[in-house]
Amino acid sequence: MERTREHIIQSESDRFLSNFFDPWIVNPLHNDYGLDFNIEITENRKTIGRPFYVQNKGTDHLKSNETHVKFSIEVKYLLYYEKLVFPVLLFRYDTKREISYWLNLQTYIREELNLKNPDWRSQKTITLNIPKTQEVINLNLMKTEILNAYNQNINHYTQSLLWHQGIEFSLDDSKRMERIIRESEKKNNYRLLHLSKLNFKEDNQELMIKNIYKIINRDEKSIEMLIAVESLITLKIPTTSQIQDEILELSNRGLDIAKELKDEIRVLRFSFYPLWIDFIRLNLKLAPITVTFIKLSDLNQINKFSLEEKIKLDKEISKIEKKINEFLIRIYNENDLYYLLYFKLQLLFVGNIFIYSMQGVLGNNYFKPFLERQKPILKKFLTILDSIQDNDLRLYGLVQVGARYELFDENLAYEIYQQGLNLAEEKNHKFYQKRIKKIINTMEDFNKHKYTNENPKISQVIEFLKSNGLSNENIKQADPTFIFNYCKSIEVAYYPTAQSVAKFIYFDDKKKIYCNKKKICSMSDDLISLFENFKMKNCLKCQLHEKPKKLREISIKDLDFYSKKLQYL
Repeated sequence: MERTREHIIQSESDRFLSNFFDPWIVNPLHNDYGLDFNIEITENRKTIGRPFYVQNKGTDHLKSNETHVKFSIEVKYLLYYEKLVFPVLLFRYDTKREISYWLNLQTYIREELNLKNPDWRSQKTITLNIPKTQEVINLNLMKTEILNAYNQNINHYTQSLLWHQGIEFSLDDSKRMERIIRESEKKNNYRLLHLSKLNFKEDNQELMIKNIYKIINRDEKSIEMLIAVESLITLKIPTTSQIQDEILELSNRGLDIAKELKDEIRVLRFSFYPLWIDFIRLNLKLAPITVTFIKLSDLNQINKFSLEEKIKLDKEISKIEKKINEFLIRIYNENDLYYLLYFKLQLLFVGNIFIYSMQGVLGNNYFKPFLERQKPILKKFLTILDSIQDNDLRLYGLVQVGARYELFDENLAYEIYQQGLNLAEEKNHKFYQKRIKKIINTMEDFNKHKYTNENPKISQVIEFLKSNGLSNENIKQADPTFIFNYCKSIEVAYYPTAQSVAKFIYFDDKKKIYCNKKKICSMSDDLISLFENFKMKNCLKCQLHEKPKKLREISIKDLDFYSKKLQYL
């Protein structure tokens, strides 16, 4: 009997799917209400208890536009699939190009159909739009999507449970009742986590943190506690020593609980944050020292003192970078690809702080050649971000990649920010709507003025600081760059706080003044008083008063712009 073209197409489609999922267990289904396969994820040849269903459809005539693949399905099947707890994925195979696209049907129902077409259940058929970015390519990314789908389904279905369900059968069994109460508390913790995520999306930071602390304050040794601790870590922006210490305290707490629960993957995740904080602190120390080193280099004034400072920090950073690379390899080997991407974005964030903190002093073009060479890496980031379903991580990634592009290609950065804003508006993510709009507005405001403002004198900088509410005591220690205008033998080293680096205002740091001629130095918090005292003791009888070349001073617009920019990052 001759096979029909329809049978041949289905065979080709099934062969493609079986080959793609070959490392896992693929079980064909027959007459199972539109479902063609049941597939189980395996690790080290063992199942992990996360099966999912597949509807697999091939075609010779793929209907599509520039961004989406079209597929028509009977509504009765969707009504059945949305009741299942296991994820249900649709695969649409194109025989001509021998590629397939995938769609999580339950997520699509919740995030697309229910919001944009509330009456879809009354229809007989409906056309689904499968993003072309969701091409079937990477098994590890697919695994991440499926595991995320499990969490989303659990969060969704537990919302509909009544608190008393199951209790009426246990009223005469105290042990069983205690077990039900524990399970109920566990479900409530999951609900609080889900609620905090909704608070974040609605840009209600206060309520979000309050709900997370409800879990943390219970001080239970549980998975929910670990998720809550890590959620709190991700909310903190580590640009001050205080917040860095808070992150270290939380990560140590999470690490202890993960070890007690023998949760090896979370032990590994929590071991990242101390490395991350060390990396941030070292880079924030290096930034002003690098500025000083470059300025002295331009004036041919490099000496042993400045060189040793920089070499010492460079070595420390190289050591921590090696540890971080070893950590990322371990995460990759664990197939924890969601966190691999998240951790790499956190490292991109550190780089952004480092470069932004120096760009306002050194000028916009100083890092441009180096950044231009990063284009292939940034393009890979964008490709991966387009392929993931987690909107929070995707939006965070677009902000960080956009910030890096902004340093050397403002037009492309603007497009990336606009892409993020469109996604935030499409998903009604108010937090990122507000955040990205501020970034775009800052870019537009800065571009209007950056070519029309001359670099100000020190007196103008001080007036600017006053207008921003700084006290006279703080302003007294505000801008150390003027000190180089006094004598070319004078050198300054900084030991800054993260906040002062981010805002270019060195009023909270230790400063060291060094004389290359007499080989003497002095250290204090108050730069101007220190400098006056240094002159009185060491410079009165000195015959060397040659002034160096004029150095570029920080412009008011630079100071204002980069201060705002770092807040948004």
